[in-house]
Amino acid sequence: MAREAVSRQKSPRRATATKPARGEKAKEALTISALERGLAVLEVFSGKGTTLGNQELARLTKLPKATISRITNTLTKAGFLINNERLNTYELGGAAMSLGFAALSRVDIGRLTRPLLEELAKVVNANVCLGMRDRDHMLNLETCQGPGLIALQLAPGSRVPLITTAMGRAYLAALTDDGIDKVLTELEIKPVEKKKIAGKINEAQAMISDVGFCLSIGEWHRDINAAGAPIILPDGRILALNIGGPSFLMPEEQMRKKHGPAVAKTAEQIARTLGGRV
Repeated sequence: MAREAVSRQKSPRRATATKPARGEKAKEALTISALERGLAVLEVFSGKGTTLGNQELARLTKLPKATISRITNTLTKAGFLINNERLNTYELGGAAMSLGFAALSRVDIGRLTRPLLEELAKVVNANVCLGMRDRDHMLNLETCQGPGLIALQLAPGSRVPLITTAMGRAYLAALTDDGIDKVLTELEIKPVEKKKIAGKINEAQAMISDVGFCLSIGEWHRDINAAGAPIILPDGRILALNIGGPSFLMPEEQMRKKHGPAVAKTAEQIARTLGGRV
């Protein structure tokens, strides 16, 4: 009976689940640590500059360079960072901007371009947007509305498709051939569609080279026409300027002869203001 009493006393201690609890805590701690490191990398951009390389990020965060490489790769795939392959640096991407326009606060694009966007909105009496790529969409950084009561309504932070819009096409047209191929590969475009889209981009490139803007006539929405123009910043980043509205107010002929040239002119002014080019 004494042995049985001892056995009954010891068995509860053997039945404790301390090891699984430790495992769960360790897993939770690892997940939190990974998230904290990723957020630390993003935080550096808001405090130190708009473009940073892995080596500088490692120095600023005091994290190993191999860890930084994994973090920047993950954040780039998620849209929080954009990789500038020419400079081998990173900048805040569209996903980060949509959370708080953190990147916009570092390069005051809104303050510098707002007067030009407002003037264009008055001239064309339509919605005017300045945006950047966010994966398979274009993110509207700044928008202005013309005085008309009937118009396309797009607010800052809204997105439009990359492939079918004038804004997206203007962005794509400013890329190199390798850059275009990389984007279409990232978007997992089927070969048949890829050839068709590449043809549209080539048309946009030719039109921009000739008149400074490209068009999307009823391609995003059947009743919406738009014109777009690219703006290439000094560090190689690409913005796109866009106007759009109902086709009955902005017919194709008017887009070609009046509104498109106004977009091209404003894009040139914005490029000069930001120290870039078209």
